[in-house]
Amino acid sequence: MDTLPELPVVMAFQHFNDYITCPKRFNHRYITCDCPKEIKSGQQTGGIATHDAIKRRLKLREPLPDELQQHEATCAALLAGKEESQRYVEHPLGCTAEGKPCGFFDAVCRLRGRLDLCFVRPDVAVIIDWKTGKTWEDPLELQIQGLLLKIHHPEVKQINAFYWWLRTSKPGITYTLDPVKTWNNVTRYMQSIRFRIDSNDWPADENPLCPWCPVGKDQCEFKKDPPK
Repeated sequence: MDTLPELPVVMAFQHFNDYITCPKRFNHRYITCDCPKEIKSGQQTGGIATHDAIKRRLKLREPLPDELQQHEATCAALLAGKEESQRYVEHPLGCTAEGKPCGFFDAVCRLRGRLDLCFVRPDVAVIIDWKTGKTWEDPLELQIQGLLLKIHHPEVKQINAFYWWLRTSKPGITYTLDPVKTWNNVTRYMQSIRFRIDSNDWPADENPLCPWCPVGKDQCEFKKDPPK
């Protein structure tokens, strides 16, 4: 098994997502760190507040605020079930370059992630990730979470995972995860980033998200204003 190369940043899903979207975006956000300061939209702020409220409902048994009562039935069912499982809420996990378990903030951590909710038994584990935006299935985030869970719980034989779309109160596609395949993919991406750091080669990749990219107009030819 290849080891994860050393990078100036501890990698998590958002880093991979930015790199896949556009290498130039990744460079300005995490390597040179010279993007204009990002201002969170109302939708982003609301999503963070919803995540926090659900976390506190499941972890601390606090009631949901009135404006989120539509999610109470889901939370109550999750609290009532899976008695035979270990339940983890907002579970921070990390791993070393060699794929060994470590703490989220440990100096040796090369890859990390935080699981919104997971249930773990010796034979099978289930990961649930809350999503407040429009339904858009991309399993990479779940795959990274599953890899980290397998590293910390090697006894687990199968890991299933799905997004829970809060706008519709429905689960998305259930994925049966392959941690070995994910390790190979993560390693490949990190090796590619290491190559670009060493060669200082960060091409821009024009895409539909350019208007919302934090990179400034003076930094990228493809930067546009968001539509009004």
